[in-house]
Amino acid sequence: CAMPWTCPVCASKISERRRHEVAKAIKQAEALGLQVFLVTLTIPHGIGDDVAALLDKMTKAWTRLWQGKAGMQLRNALGLFGHIRALEVTHGQNGFHPHFHALMFFHPQQTTLAGWGSLGPRWQKVCVRSGLPMPDLQHGIKIDGGNKAANYVAKGVWGLESEVTKGHVKSGKNGSRTPFDLLRDFHHGDKAAGALWRVYVDAFAGRRQLHWSVGLKKLLTIAELSDEEIANKP
Repeated sequence: CAMPWTCPVCASKISERRRHEVAKAIKQAEALGLQVFLVTLTIPHGIGDDVAALLDKMTKAWTRLWQGKAGMQLRNALGLFGHIRALEVTHGQNGFHPHFHALMFFHPQQTTLAGWGSLGPRWQKVCVRSGLPMPDLQHGIKIDGGNKAANYVAKGVWGLESEVTKGHVKSGKNGSRTPFDLLRDFHHGDKAAGALWRVYVDAFAGRRQLHWSVGLKKLLTIAELSDEEIANKP
């Protein structure tokens, strides 16, 4: 069915292919002298929030992050060559928690500490402009780079490439649950989890799970394959 948000079978097959693509991209980037940071961006949320509306506004905020003169200045300050962005969600005591994981490919000689320091305030600004509550800098943005990023890559099976492609097999933390946790709990008789699953499906079905910035696949020699093509491969 090629529906990675909702089908456990297709989610496994598609994400495994995407994992290999991202792993190859990281190796290709290193060969070109680029480095990779993992950036996590979140927003304030609560019980009863319209998760579909949050997703629409988050997508607008992400687009605004890189638009205009300020967006160009940010890209230049980061020495950014491109990014791979993954959309992910968990559910916990404060309701649905949608967030972005993004692999940022940059040249170390073209980046500045001030540039990375400006990413958080810029995220705050575009969130407010998009109709979202302002994230605080402690929880709204996390940048994993340097040795920590290298350690992610060294893990192989669960490296940076898995962080942005394996949301369906993760388990929630601190009492939160992933969508497939909800589905498993419903299978074991939790009707409330089933209702939450339906809300999740209505909000996420048809949305893009993994997004590559324009030109990055060509730069890193990654083939263009749709979810449908991957799902229908033998």
